[in-house]
Amino acid sequence: MQNLDLNLLRLFDEVYRAGNVSRAAERLGLTQPAASQGLTRLRLRLKDPLFVRAPGGVQPTLRAVALAEQVQGALAALTQAPTHPERPLDGVNLMPYLTGQKAGVPHETIYLRMYDRGAFAVRSGDFKLVIPQAGGAAQLYQISADVAEANNVAGRFPAQLEQLEQRRGAWNAQLIPPVFEGLMTPRKPNATNPPPEVVP
Repeated sequence: MQNLDLNLLRLFDEVYRAGNVSRAAERLGLTQPAASQGLTRLRLRLKDPLFVRAPGGVQPTLRAVALAEQVQGALAALTQAPTHPERPLDGVNLMPYLTGQKAGVPHETIYLRMYDRGAFAVRSGDFKLVIPQAGGAAQLYQISADVAEANNVAGRFPAQLEQLEQRRGAWNAQLIPPVFEGLMTPRKPNATNPPPEVVP
């Protein structure tokens, strides 16, 4: 991440928010080809597709979702946007890493969960664990050799698979069911999201 062009972060943030490369380019005053070239540079640098085609535009990959809060935190720090002390931004401020003030990586491990599907992804170092749905077989990808995550190498690297699965289990044990799952998800009452009261 060090020495990454900060304009690419602004581009990433706009595409993430707009869900459309052309709209993001327009908001930033760029041509669509220039925006596409910027995304290509960012994809190569981060070794992830970041956005894939979807009806009406693009949708973020799991890694892009994980990066979004970090990028927004970095942009807030860069613009010195005010934040409320009782409501700090989620994520890590990437600015010290981008400017070279800090070395290394902001996170050793990145975790993602899609609660409604029971899906998980855990990225640590060169390996990424993916569980596509509840009860689904765990998949493992070696990102440096397979950016598109097309070749499941779980059988070749059982130790890495077990290590990431243990991390996923420990992380998941700390989580609570979401209070709001989304407008398209059937309501599942739980302790933090009780069923509505029935008024006679």
